Amino acid sequence: MRYLTKILNITVIVTGCIVTLFVMMTGIYGYFDFKIQAQQTVTEEQIIQFIKAIEIYKLKHSAYPSNLKIIQSYLTEGIPQDPWGSEYIYELSKENGKEYYKITSYGADKKPGGVGQDADIFRTNRPIK
Repeated sequence: MRYLTKILNITVIVTGCIVTLFVMMTGIYGYFDFKIQAQQTVTEEQIIQFIKAIEIYKLKHSAYPSNLKIIQSYLTEGIPQDPWGSEYIYELSKENGKEYYKITSYGADKKPGGVGQDADIFRTNRPIK
């Protein structure tokens, strides 16, 4: 009987450890998922602030700025890096007499393309075709 009680106690302890590890892993995964979402949201918000400054610049100068540094004075905190420590990419192009810009962050992998946390985040004023 004592042997059976010891086995039962060990089983309860092992089961408790497994459940605890599962809960901890779920929490860690949730934290990293939250962190990725937060970084992507910050990136989107920063790009929106750039767009506002770019549009104000265009109203004053009748053209889009040639680079992001030009709009620095329109932003309260200047031009920050993206949450992964990279510079934002600003591209200006002309097509059929119209100017278009695109602001991009390459995400966590700092390379074009990718999915999830590595996905590019961008905004453009070019109409979607």
